[in-house]
Amino acid sequence: MKEPLYKLQEKITSTWGLLDIDGQKIELRALEQQMQSEGFWNDTEQATKVSKRHEELKSEIDTWETLKGEVDGLLELAGELEEHPDAEMERDIKNKIETLEKQFETLEFVLLFDGKHDKENALVTIQSGSGGTEAQDWAEMLERMILRFIEKKGWKATLLDETRGAEAGIKSVTIE
Repeated sequence: MKEPLYKLQEKITSTWGLLDIDGQKIELRALEQQMQSEGFWNDTEQATKVSKRHEELKSEIDTWETLKGEVDGLLELAGELEEHPDAEMERDIKNKIETLEKQFETLEFVLLFDGKHDKENALVTIQSGSGGTEAQDWAEMLERMILRFIEKKGWKATLLDETRGAEAGIKSVTIE
């Protein structure tokens, strides 16, 4: 029961160091002090940049601290489970482990898009190609998945071009 938790904890610790979360906490405190200083809002452009960076750091730190805390808490529960076996608690812990592993995988995937230009806009073009109605249906499902992802992230999307299929789905779509 504890083995997958130890592995997950090790991955989180490794990523924690890679992201320099402790260094980010120091930067966050410095930004908070800067935001509380007198005359901070006199330069609105600079104040906006600082506020945006503050929110980015706070969000990332909170996300990783929450994940780490949940894994640590589950390790304690798993220890109690060894002393006092309970089938229902074991099932709950296993389900929570799966959830946390998926959450870590998602966060790890997002790290792939942490480069210099990754905060810039993107154009996404989906074309159904050959395959008829099924390919057009699949292209439409893919479009919905991408639009939901964009919405979930709080980003803006603009539909630049869309060609509907004759029966169902889409032949092509371009999203910015």
